[in-house]
Amino acid sequence: HYWNGMMRDSERGVPRVHPTQKPVAVMEWVLQETTQPGESVLDPYMGSGSTGVACLKLGRKFTGIEIDAGYFEIACDRVRKAYAQPDMFVDRTQEPRQETLL
Repeated sequence: HYWNGMMRDSERGVPRVHPTQKPVAVMEWVLQETTQPGESVLDPYMGSGSTGVACLKLGRKFTGIEIDAGYFEIACDRVRKAYAQPDMFVDRTQEPRQETLL
């Protein structure tokens, strides 16, 4: 099973902030196997934002939905911090922006 051994109590020494939080590296692997740079990814259960951080690192567009306002703020904060501290070798040609859904 692909997920065996990938769930941790913390990621790089930072405690989990969501009960089903996945490591960003796991979500990067999933996205690399299923999407191409520039494609859009929808996460309808955003939780802690691991998928959003992985999308940012891999050059994918990201839309996240989270019903819990507390987790939504945590996820947004994680994505903002990831954007403020980018990987050295990722091309960031466009600023992230809020798009209108309706």
